[in-house]
Amino acid sequence: MSQYQIYLDNGDGMRALWLPGVEELALADIHYRPSAGSAGTLSFTVPPTHPLKDQIHPLSTDLWLLKGGKRIYRGRYVGREEDFYRTGKLDCEGDLNFLVDSMQDPYEYTGGIAGFFEKMLTAHNGMVEARKQFKRGVVNVVDENNYINRSNSKYSTTAAALKDKLVETHGGFLRVRHEADGNYLDYVYDYGGTNSQVIRFGQNMLDITKQVDATRIITALIPIGAEVEYTDELGETQTRLVDITSVNDGKKYVVNQAAVDRWGMIWGTHEWEDVTLPQNLKKKAQAYLEECAALPETMELTALDLSLIDVSVDELQVGYWTRVVSGPHEVSGLYMLYEADINISDPDKSKISLGGRASTLSGTTAKNQAEASRKVQQTAEAASEEINRKIENATTLITGGFGGYVVLDNIDPATGKKIHPWRILVMNAPTKETAQNIIQINQNGIGFSTTGINGPYRNAWTIDGNLVADFITSGTMLADRIRGGVLEVGGTGLGKDGIIRILSSSGGLLAQYDKDGVNIYRGRIASYADDGVSRSTMTDGSFKTWVGNDYLLYLGNGGYEGHGSSGSAVLWLDGSHGIQLDASNGKGTMRDLELERDATVRGDLGVEGEVNISGRTRVTDSLEVSDDIFCNGDVWAGNISELASRVSALEQKVG
Repeated sequence: MSQYQIYLDNGDGMRALWLPGVEELALADIHYRPSAGSAGTLSFTVPPTHPLKDQIHPLSTDLWLLKGGKRIYRGRYVGREEDFYRTGKLDCEGDLNFLVDSMQDPYEYTGGIAGFFEKMLTAHNGMVEARKQFKRGVVNVVDENNYINRSNSKYSTTAAALKDKLVETHGGFLRVRHEADGNYLDYVYDYGGTNSQVIRFGQNMLDITKQVDATRIITALIPIGAEVEYTDELGETQTRLVDITSVNDGKKYVVNQAAVDRWGMIWGTHEWEDVTLPQNLKKKAQAYLEECAALPETMELTALDLSLIDVSVDELQVGYWTRVVSGPHEVSGLYMLYEADINISDPDKSKISLGGRASTLSGTTAKNQAEASRKVQQTAEAASEEINRKIENATTLITGGFGGYVVLDNIDPATGKKIHPWRILVMNAPTKETAQNIIQINQNGIGFSTTGINGPYRNAWTIDGNLVADFITSGTMLADRIRGGVLEVGGTGLGKDGIIRILSSSGGLLAQYDKDGVNIYRGRIASYADDGVSRSTMTDGSFKTWVGNDYLLYLGNGGYEGHGSSGSAVLWLDGSHGIQLDASNGKGTMRDLELERDATVRGDLGVEGEVNISGRTRVTDSLEVSDDIFCNGDVWAGNISELASRVSALEQKVG
């Protein structure tokens, strides 16, 4: 007797719609078609005499499929056909399509995959009724840089957003799980297991088709990055596409020489519209080209699930890796079971479909095949928020990292023979040949690869103490020295609110660098000439130019401690904020003060010594003098001129 049962739920509790052996609840032509990463379908025909026929409502009725008492599928009726005898055929779509019922507002997002997934899920749950909501499940698909940019200026369904912005760029599968405490939405590399039942030629294999497509080969690649802004020579803001010329010896392309030797020069291009750094663009291009330079082979295979006719055989589960062995077809390996057609009414007619080797279904390859153009606006978060986000993301990845495959490797890579175990491999696929994301631990250290067993291992911690990483996330970092590269604060990136502080030996703040500039609070800045004697310093609010111990120029607030020289010009501020130009400091007489252009004094001009004027002096307002004025020439201005005229006239009259 079948292990399957079908129930319906209109919000008032589950009622049996079909139970094996119960005649009044009979259904016909029952097909369950699960599909990895898709909603899956359930279809059946309902006779006109069925007591619950009129209780099945489009979209609002939940239809549950149980196997062995466990809920394995929930769907809703979306289509119906009725024949002459009023026998109705119902087609149901899986609850993954509940994500079609909600809309995402236009958005901009910068962060990790898990954060984007949760953002989309939170928005979905806020727009639909409780039965359509999901709890966040396992998210173990990651980005190579743990950093993605996603944006959309238009409205889109949640289903489209997750597919376009995650699945098509990073691969993996969306999956709904039904647990006792609710319904979960996962985003996983695979479903996390290997079927124990083997597909064998002459036993349960029904058909097989292999394809080789050489048209997809690329041996030379021009990578294109994000569109970024820059300022041209006229000071105007322009945009350009990021390329790799600055980090690739001036070349805008990468070449796989081994593939060129075999296939010749075959050019291609690929866009990564969320990559803004040339060095990251080059890494992605090299990994992508490594995939495209291999001759792609895929396989379509149909087989019979023996568990449907023999309960002693473990069932084949969709999304699991399945071993296929066929001598005549020269096939022996693990393949993904991506789809099944389970004929519950007639199990002998059921079949499953497997497609592609594991490597062609990996997250990396699926990501590399995504060719849709996406406009990504660059935004950033504060550094402290970014660190917290990365800590949260790391915690989620580690604690939610169910699945994967741990292998104790005892195969000698040189001879292929078994030896004592010599390394531990943690992989996202069951074999070394098909895995893309690999953690390798051996006597020389621990390494992380996102491009397969042969690396490169761009993140590694080796036994000699070297830590190699693209990104280091840390709240506090202590180091003896930091050498090379760029230390950046400010801008619009993660360091936009960053600060560099310089402290004294007692912990006092001497200087600070931030997005607003450089502030010197204490201490000094010195610049030395090539002779090692001349120098300029800034200290305590003053600017000094020295030769030896003497000033050539002093600009500051307060006295200058008698360090002037006979050739110096010492300008300083007194305690009343007046400007004083000292002419004598015990070192000799200062040079003349020469003004080649007009000088304006808006306040009082006090002169304690003599003022010698060799040219003409004009006074446009009254002139008050408390002592004698000695003039070698004429003085003409205002009332003095009139007085001079009268004195001259009087002299002529007297004479």
